[in-house]
Amino acid sequence: MIQTRRKAQGCFRGYEETARLVTEILVKAVEDGTGVNARLNGYRAAGKTGTAQKIEPNGEYSHTKFVASFIGFAPADDPVISIAVVLDEPRGSYYGGTVAAPVFKYVASELLKYEKKGTVLFSMAGK
Repeated sequence: MIQTRRKAQGCFRGYEETARLVTEILVKAVEDGTGVNARLNGYRAAGKTGTAQKIEPNGEYSHTKFVASFIGFAPADDPVISIAVVLDEPRGSYYGGTVAAPVFKYVASELLKYEKKGTVLFSMAGK
């Protein structure tokens, strides 16, 4: 499906400086931090990696089962997409920056091709 781009209405009304600061921190995570595998060609992306141990049936943290994630948006200065990638028990590497961030990069790169035409595709996941 295609959705015409619309500007958000006052999400951070009164908190513009805080929103700008948080955005810059998230951009730094992509440019120089654990999210470098989410870097986009031609766009500044902002995001956060996540790596979590799952809980075993005995209530203890697992040392072998993980959830890897990356949540981000782009372009960072005027976002038109936001994507959450969550991988339950990935095989091999299990760090969000290693396995989830590249998925964000691929999906965001494909979606931003449509932004140049003035529209953005959106997912119907979970519907």
